[in-house]
Amino acid sequence: MKMPKNSLEKIKEARERIKGSINKTPCIYSLPLSRIIKKDVFLKLENLQVTQAFKARGNANKIALLSKKEKENG
Repeated sequence: MKMPKNSLEKIKEARERIKGSINKTPCIYSLPLSRIIKKDVFLKLENLQVTQAFKARGNANKIALLSKKEKENG
C-alpha cells in the first residue's frame, strides 16, 4: 500500500516541527509477532518517551501549530 504524497509531506513537516521536543526512539524487530502473521513486524518503542506514550509526538506537533495568540491564551 502506497502512502499519498501529501501525507508523506505532512509527516516530514511534523517531524521537523517536533524534532527538538521529543526523544528519538528505536524500532526493534519482533520475531514472535513476525512469526504469527508471517510478515516482518517492527515495534516503535514510544514507551521510552518521557511520557511513556506515543502521544508526546502528537501533542508537540499540535502545540507547534498554534498561532502566537493561541499560545498566549494558553
